[in-house]
Amino acid sequence: MSVTEGSKRILHSGRERESRARIEAELAKAEQKEAAPTMLTASEREKMIAVAAYYRAEARGFVGGSPEDDWYQAEAELRERLARGVEQTSQSGESSA
Repeated sequence: MSVTEGSKRILHSGRERESRARIEAELAKAEQKEAAPTMLTASEREKMIAVAAYYRAEARGFVGGSPEDDWYQAEAELRERLARGVEQTSQSGESSA
């Protein structure tokens, strides 16, 4: 492997970590908002999915995959995280009752 190839791999793995951190931050914001008494609006939810989908594409260098797959994966991950947040909120409410 040449020095240039090694540098590209290191740079790419750094981008993946940074993109993953951004995805996690966006999803964490969604979880916090969902745990609050108010629900996410449709436009807020859509924006969070769009941002997470973009970061997924960015993490792979915009090579391969498809925008639709990125969207569906981001949507599923957000839905899963929100469901976990709702479960945790309802469980903590039950234990304090």
